[in-house]
Amino acid sequence: MSAKNGLTRSFRLLGCLMAVALLASALFASAASAKKAPPTNPTTYINLGDSVSYGYTNEKFVLNFPSEPPSAFEGGYPNLLAAKLAKKEAKVGNLLSLANLACPGENSKGLIGNGPIAAFLESKKGENGFTGGAAPCGWHNTNGFERHVEYGTVSQLEAAVGMLEASTKKEGPEVKDVTLQIGSNDELAKLGECANPTYLAEHGFTSFIECVEKEAATTLFPMIIRNIGLTIGVIRSTGYTGPIGLLGFYNPQSFLVSGSDGLQKQLNEAIEATVEAKLFGEKVGFANPFKKTNPQGKKTQTVNQKKLAELAAICLYTEECNPFDRKLEAEKANKTTYTAEEWAAIEASFNMKFEKEEGGGKFLPGDIHPTKAGDELFAKALGAALKKA
Repeated sequence: MSAKNGLTRSFRLLGCLMAVALLASALFASAASAKKAPPTNPTTYINLGDSVSYGYTNEKFVLNFPSEPPSAFEGGYPNLLAAKLAKKEAKVGNLLSLANLACPGENSKGLIGNGPIAAFLESKKGENGFTGGAAPCGWHNTNGFERHVEYGTVSQLEAAVGMLEASTKKEGPEVKDVTLQIGSNDELAKLGECANPTYLAEHGFTSFIECVEKEAATTLFPMIIRNIGLTIGVIRSTGYTGPIGLLGFYNPQSFLVSGSDGLQKQLNEAIEATVEAKLFGEKVGFANPFKKTNPQGKKTQTVNQKKLAELAAICLYTEECNPFDRKLEAEKANKTTYTAEEWAAIEASFNMKFEKEEGGGKFLPGDIHPTKAGDELFAKALGAALKKA
């Protein structure tokens, strides 16, 4: 009888232990399942900019012409930054997507556009100094190429406002981050004007350099800074209160345009001071890539050592030293076609001469856009700027 009772108690104890084990197993499986559950709540990161943030390079364009599928231009800094932001969002159950509104060829006026936003800013030009917008995104609206995100004939800023207002009203995905990169095409346009003898004569300039330096200080840089500020102001008018990352300027043409390093440094410093003084408002972070892309060297270095250090950085972070682009540029300038062997010999001769000539030598132009290393640099800098904002 006692043996039977002992056996009964043993079975009861075993049953309890099994029940506990099954419960623990169920709880563990539930926790594991919850941990692995994919994020579902949609959020958005918006980027506005020109070809630099579109992911454009001249080599990609030539190799994909005339179709130019947007997929060929992915991998730029917004894609790299979006991947990092998405990991952070996933930790709280959010599924972040990139809305890259960038358009190759865009300038600061075209980003604003010539629609209702420009008309409103024009009505307030006595207060804000607005000098007018421009027709947006010729890449799509004139040339018919596709974009990463299609938004019709409106400007990037107008498209962004629609997304931001939907976010604020909870009628669309919540916008968590915004980045902006613009102004390089404004600079290139001014360089083109100053290279025109008729323009020089009409404006009383005696040289290209004089034109660039004076126009940069009096009209170009103030316009770029003003248009960036107005763009940020319009973004804030939607009720968006999150961080805005602003990418500064690099100088791929340091060896092609004399004195351009000083001017680019001046523009970056002016924008940085504007951000730090909060003249663009709160939660704006500035990412300045110039020290990396265009190192100015140490005082103890010779002129040639400084030149070679900057050349190495330009070749690392930009496509200026890409043989594919250099060959195309040389063929265009010389109106001829080189074989691969002919071009290899020309470039080898150039490299030797340029590196040995103290502070000088003719520079072979390539493509101004960032390399993969450049995009990685910009993504890292903007990520830090967003975090700091």
